[in-house]
Amino acid sequence: MVGKIIACVVFVMLIGVSVLLLTGRGANLIAGFNTMSNDEKARYDTPALCRFVGKILLPIVIVVFIGVISGMTNASWSTAFVVIVSIASVPYIIVMAVYANTGNRFKK
Repeated sequence: MVGKIIACVVFVMLIGVSVLLLTGRGANLIAGFNTMSNDEKARYDTPALCRFVGKILLPIVIVVFIGVISGMTNASWSTAFVVIVSIASVPYIIVMAVYANTGNRFKK
């Protein structure tokens, strides 16, 4: 029961962070961006970067939601779902990291 409550709290927090980032705010929640100097931060299009990270986070939130629901209902397909999502998340993360770090997409 405690695990289900923790999963629900994490889900709600992820939704909140995702919505905040999708609105173009919350840049200090992005790892590495909050440690940059103000001069370095000025070189980036902060709202575009926030929206991009929010778009990356949204599918993760949806997967967490499906996982929470399957865990609460003791669905028979939940183990297969976790395995498939784990395998599919690796290329997703790699593609998003390559996309974000090539082509100076978020520089002013």
